[in-house]
Amino acid sequence: MSRTQNTLRNITASLGGQLLNNLLRWICRITFIYTLGKEFLGISSLFTNILTILSLSS
Repeated sequence: MSRTQNTLRNITASLGGQLLNNLLRWICRITFIYTLGKEFLGISSLFTNILTILSLSS
């Protein structure tokens, strides 16, 4: 296979993975909202964002 074909396959797989990741994240978020309420989702997102910022800063 040529480099171009491998690159196109890699791009396609990467985009597919990102789309799947976003879809699953959206489904989990909707599930959290319906089962746990908006307040818990807000607190959970806050702590997730704080941990993400801390991990990026180190």
